[in-house]
Amino acid sequence: MGLQKEHWMMIILALVFMVLSIYYPWVNYDRLPEMIPTHFDLAGKPDAWSEKSLGHLLVGPLITVITLLIMVVIAWWMAGVEDPRRVINGPKERIKKMSQERAEKIRSMAVFHTLLIMLLVSLVIMNVSIGQIQIASGYRENMGWGNMVIVALLIADAIYLTWQSVRLIYKSG
Repeated sequence: MGLQKEHWMMIILALVFMVLSIYYPWVNYDRLPEMIPTHFDLAGKPDAWSEKSLGHLLVGPLITVITLLIMVVIAWWMAGVEDPRRVINGPKERIKKMSQERAEKIRSMAVFHTLLIMLLVSLVIMNVSIGQIQIASGYRENMGWGNMVIVALLIADAIYLTWQSVRLIYKSG
C-alpha cells in the first residue's frame, strides 16, 4: 500500500503546525509579561498563571513533536507491511481467515485515521501555543471554542475508527 498523497499532506500539515507552535512562542518570548497563562478551563479562559518560562511554553509542543514522529513511523510501518493482517488487532483465528480485501480496507482506514488524529492533535497544540502567547500579550482574553471543536472531532474520529474496525473485523463472511 505505502503512504499515499493524502497521508503525506496530513504529515506535512502536522509538521507545519508543530513548527508554528514552537516558532511563535520562541519569537515572541522577549515581549511577554512576567506572568503567562499556563492552564485554561473548558471555555478557554486562563485559570492558572506562572512566571514566564520558555520551558512552560515549549514543553507541550516538544512532547507532541516526539509523539507525532512516533505516530508517523507507526503509520509508515502499517502502510508498508506486505500482509495487512499483521497490523490488525483482534482474534487471531478470525484475522487469519479474513479476506485480503477486507484486511486491506482495515489497514487503509487505520493508517488514514492514525494520521488524521495526529493532524488534529497538532492543530490543537498549535492553537494552544499561539493562544497562550496572545492571551499573555493582551491580544485576546481566552482561547475561544476552537479547541473544543477540534477535541470533539478527535473524539468523534476515535469512536468512528473503533466502530468501523470492530464492524469489519467481526463482520461475517
